[in-house]
Amino acid sequence: MLAGDFDMVLAEEFPGAPMPFADGLEVEEVCRDPLLLAVPDGWDPDDLAAMPWAVETAASPAQGWALRTCRAAGFEPIVRYRSDDVLLHVRLVQAGRAAAFLPELVRRCGFPDVRLRPLPGPPQFRRIITAVRAGSSRHPAVQQRHAVQNVRLDHTVQCMFSTGIDGWSRRMHDRELKEDLHRQLRGARAAVLWKLEGLSEYDVRRPLVPTGTNLLGLVKHLATVEWGHFGAAFGDPLDEHLPWVTEDAEADTEASADMWVEPSETRSAIVGLYERVAVRSDEVIERFPLDAVGQVPWWPPEISRVTLHAILAHTVAEAQRHAGHADILRELVDGSPGHGPTGSLLPAGDSEWWRARFERLERAARSSG
Repeated sequence: MLAGDFDMVLAEEFPGAPMPFADGLEVEEVCRDPLLLAVPDGWDPDDLAAMPWAVETAASPAQGWALRTCRAAGFEPIVRYRSDDVLLHVRLVQAGRAAAFLPELVRRCGFPDVRLRPLPGPPQFRRIITAVRAGSSRHPAVQQRHAVQNVRLDHTVQCMFSTGIDGWSRRMHDRELKEDLHRQLRGARAAVLWKLEGLSEYDVRRPLVPTGTNLLGLVKHLATVEWGHFGAAFGDPLDEHLPWVTEDAEADTEASADMWVEPSETRSAIVGLYERVAVRSDEVIERFPLDAVGQVPWWPPEISRVTLHAILAHTVAEAQRHAGHADILRELVDGSPGHGPTGSLLPAGDSEWWRARFERLERAARSSG
């Protein structure tokens, strides 16, 4: 900032770790934000020593304060997660994965289900402060500092945390987008696997349309797709050989070999493969940001480089499309409809009602000419 690259810095100070600002800067406090304890619902807040914790990364003032606070309470925290993203800490508490220290401003940013408790002992605060170059009070950006200070707990300040306004909104958008896509992918996986339940080995394998599409073949195909789209594409492939997959253009591999199942391949082997691939895919999806770039091994070079966002959206579309295929195939096998074990979106009707509806639709189609 002294070099003129920035006009103003928004920073935070934690107890016992004052910010080391250089001479030539004017520092002012925006607000004091209470630091509180967040424990997942159902956990005993009196048993903090036995809980997994989320803290900031090593050497950060926030982590130093958190560790000192735990030790002053008589225990060494079991640190399971390390991240400087406060919103990730919030999500970990919501998901029942970890306890965390969170700023009171979390309450004002749309997380009503996260219960914040006072810390034992005297209240503790982080200071949100601004710093500008001495003598730069006429600069428009600096003048806006006073507007922020007057507003104090305006929504803009509430949602800054340590990531900044733009970083917070972008990260929040990316996280929600990734979670939405990931949830859709998990739903499609579950639906496809559910369509196999209760069927014989013959029925899960038999072709039901002229192109040979079959239920267990769809599972094999989707396992192959995810194997390449996530683990293999982002440098962390599942350590399993898929004999029907090869990068050798001269190899004698049958077209669409991943769409049907050999007699020697068991149902449990194909389902197990899909489940293991899904675990690796989930790890890659969680680990990388949406703008991370990977390379799908069997796609043509001109289109093989993809972002995680693009390949996740592509895989969701493919998985949901094949889930729809599985709906039709299962209905052709034994008449069972529905999108999953929790229920059906179809009208509630018995076999007679559905037969009458089918005949009505058939008459309507024939009468159309």
